[in-house]
Amino acid sequence: MDKGMKYGGFATTALYVLAISVYAFWNWSQFTSLEPNAVGDFLAGVFSPLAFLWLVLGYFQQGQELRQNNEALRLQAVELQNSVEQQKELVAVTREQVTIEMENITQARNALAAQHSPLFVLGGAGGSHSDNKHALPFTLSNLGAPVTDVHLVFGGPMSTLSRYVEALDTKGSQRFSFIFTGDGSNIGSTLVVRYLASNGVRGESHHYIWAEVAERDPALKFRRVSGQESHTHG
Repeated sequence: MDKGMKYGGFATTALYVLAISVYAFWNWSQFTSLEPNAVGDFLAGVFSPLAFLWLVLGYFQQGQELRQNNEALRLQAVELQNSVEQQKELVAVTREQVTIEMENITQARNALAAQHSPLFVLGGAGGSHSDNKHALPFTLSNLGAPVTDVHLVFGGPMSTLSRYVEALDTKGSQRFSFIFTGDGSNIGSTLVVRYLASNGVRGESHHYIWAEVAERDPALKFRRVSGQESHTHG
């Protein structure tokens, strides 16, 4: 209950009691001659308006408290909503930071791996031809970091060329000669180079080699197979 309503209630009550007291004082002889039950009825009738007054004041007070409670709940809801939004923003920022950190780690890891990774390049030219018999030389060169424990695994008709070398340094190479008899159809072979990098990581490099024997003097052609590079810790 606010102060104005409370003080108004007290003032009204005081004036009302004063008026009843004055009335009783001027009619004291009649008041003293009343029967006890009449006195009770008189007092009940006299103070009923005061009880009703304070009942009404209490109703208004309860309404004010309800409005204040509703406002407090509304403010709490707004504060909770703001807190939720702040938490969402914090989670988004944290997630973005984690993503950036993961990207940085991945880039650093890839950069570090690149420093220790080989770069295998196949090349060849020339060769000897006699009727439909062909001898085509080619070279596998390493233009990247040195590697050891190198397994050169050819497939298909070149499987006999597979070999193992203990190490293949930077600018090191291995020479091969593919001898075959052409029958008018293309000849293709896979090459998988398995190696141990200087940082202790094992990897593979995949390539494809083919000869277009329909040509008068066929030559070998080379292609690195994309998406076939793999690395595992040794």
